[in-house]
Amino acid sequence: IQLCWASRSHPFMESPTFMQHLVEALREHRTVDINLLKRPEIKQQIINEVAELLDAEAEDDATFGLVLPTSTDEDDALFAGNFNCSVNGKGALARFFANGFDYIFKWSKEYEPMKEESAGSVAKKLGLHPLEVIYDWLCEDNGKQVVSFLFMNYHKYSLEDTTEMLLHKDSIPGLGDAGAHAGFIVDSTSHTYLLTHYVRDRVSGPKISIETAVKLHTSDPAHYFGLDDRGIIKEGFKADINVINMDELECCRPEFKFDLPKGAGRWIQESKGYDYTILTGTIVHEFGQATGNLPGRLVRNPNRGKGLPAGYKYNGITGKMSMWLSTAKLETKQMALRVLLRVLGPDNVLALGSYLAQTPLESNLEHSN
Repeated sequence: IQLCWASRSHPFMESPTFMQHLVEALREHRTVDINLLKRPEIKQQIINEVAELLDAEAEDDATFGLVLPTSTDEDDALFAGNFNCSVNGKGALARFFANGFDYIFKWSKEYEPMKEESAGSVAKKLGLHPLEVIYDWLCEDNGKQVVSFLFMNYHKYSLEDTTEMLLHKDSIPGLGDAGAHAGFIVDSTSHTYLLTHYVRDRVSGPKISIETAVKLHTSDPAHYFGLDDRGIIKEGFKADINVINMDELECCRPEFKFDLPKGAGRWIQESKGYDYTILTGTIVHEFGQATGNLPGRLVRNPNRGKGLPAGYKYNGITGKMSMWLSTAKLETKQMALRVLLRVLGPDNVLALGSYLAQTPLESNLEHSN
């Protein structure tokens, strides 16, 4: 999750003082008043309000979720078209971030920071509350600084687990959520990051070859989806090519902009180092600037009506049987859950789930034996 003052994805969203300022500032200027936020009395008041939420007795189980906007009122137009924070009770959002102070970092191009760089570690070293550290970070560079919350796949302060998944023979990298989380994450530079970090700059673990990185984003997905006319540079194939300057390749710092319909906000992130982007032999981007050429056309699934894609692992009788068994297993689990909900009730099912999640696997096995 990326954090900045305007994004609404940060620990101070439940502060009444901050929310009053944010709504007024966005309505008038489409940005926050960083000079106001830097005032010592305002800073202390906002931090105190959030700290009180953390110290108070939880009104719920501190869960956190994301839901679509539920209002189309004109007053809510500032936040229309984006995911909203949704909490089950007062203080849940603040506790969500507080539980991860050791995984909140000032943004860097590497996205693989050490534990001592975290808000929790910096606060301990300086004798401050982590909220103070995060607050000061967000105020840097005239309020344009970005803070990253690495809350998934980073418990070892390393990308080794992600690397293992990325290089697994059955993995295809990518994410297609149509911008549903545009106010929280930004992944438009994931392919660039694969080249800058994993291929060129990584020092905290083994690198991967440029051949492997390119294959992951070209021929592998093309083969998987049956697009057999692209994915490699070869005579007779589509001339879809990026000409990249590896020395200049860079992921720029993310920015939060209000350029969606009705002025809604989203994260954007630029890349540098792409000299040319060529589509079907036509240059569409030159040194980061669009040329105005639009040769692209809708790509239809070449396997429509022919079953599963060519590279799909469930092709064949054995594979289709495995897919049927997997589906049956999922439906059985869903049916069992519905029965539990009816017999035990939602509260008892949640309590059971929490107990099982907190009980070591070995303990569960011992009880079952």
